[in-house]
Amino acid sequence: METPSVVFLGSGEFGAQTLEPLAKWGALRIIAVVTQPDKPVGRAQTLTPNPVAVLAKRLGLPIMQPKKLDEVFAHWLQETKPDVAIVASYGKLIPEAVLNIPPKGFVNVHPSMLPKYRGASPVAGALLNGEKETGVSIMLLDKGLDTGPILQQESYVIPGGILREQLHERLAKKGAELLQNSLLPYLADEIQPTPQTNEGVSLTQILTREDGKIDWTKSAEQIYHQFQALHPWPGIWTTWNAQQMKLLDVQVALLADQTKAGATFLQDHTLYVQCGSGVLQLKGLQLAGKTPQSSESLLRGYPNLAHTELGK
Repeated sequence: METPSVVFLGSGEFGAQTLEPLAKWGALRIIAVVTQPDKPVGRAQTLTPNPVAVLAKRLGLPIMQPKKLDEVFAHWLQETKPDVAIVASYGKLIPEAVLNIPPKGFVNVHPSMLPKYRGASPVAGALLNGEKETGVSIMLLDKGLDTGPILQQESYVIPGGILREQLHERLAKKGAELLQNSLLPYLADEIQPTPQTNEGVSLTQILTREDGKIDWTKSAEQIYHQFQALHPWPGIWTTWNAQQMKLLDVQVALLADQTKAGATFLQDHTLYVQCGSGVLQLKGLQLAGKTPQSSESLLRGYPNLAHTELGK
């Protein structure tokens, strides 16, 4: 069989972490990388390429950045004639008319054990719910949202205390390996796609800043899972003295319940906050418009932080 020609679609870090080993694999001919347009970033609104665009440029791969996957894009894809398209964290739904153009369709690398955690934020969803395991699915895209048939899946035990970007990176590495194991057999008709089960379906949404707001009536463990799932963006935050305060580093404390939910207290020179059940140690904090600080440093400037109520 001739070396398969591939168009790769991706935009986020997960996409870049998937593309790099594929580009070095040597068993594919990547004829183009399709990624989202550069976006304005920061106060100066400087147009900035996404991680996949940066990597593709470094690797010397042709880049296409369409605003829409419309008729113009469909025509380009027909003219390009890839054997298959590979998708990893592209960030937009692929229109059904486009899905039908490559002979072997669009193969997607999805960081969950489908049909669990379909949608935009599967890694955050698994961490937020305190899952012990997640995984990677290699699947074919169809007109639904992550509803297509599965080529291969592999589970992954979630290490305790891992943060979202770390888990993303590990699942991207596993996803690239799984794709390398399954893609050529699929192209040679040695693997037949298996329809997803209808049991255990769950759907995740795009993360927003509001997802980071802390509800202090939840348990310390639930809030810690929120911290894991939303690090580094949007992060978790509360209000104090009518201003927003980010919690940059927290840890579940081995302490008995002390006071009411949201109340802070000092013990052995360490700052804690009572949750609905359980206690969190506050290690790194950032007041709105200020630089990140350790809790010890912040307490020197704001000693009343040790005897207050958060979320007010």
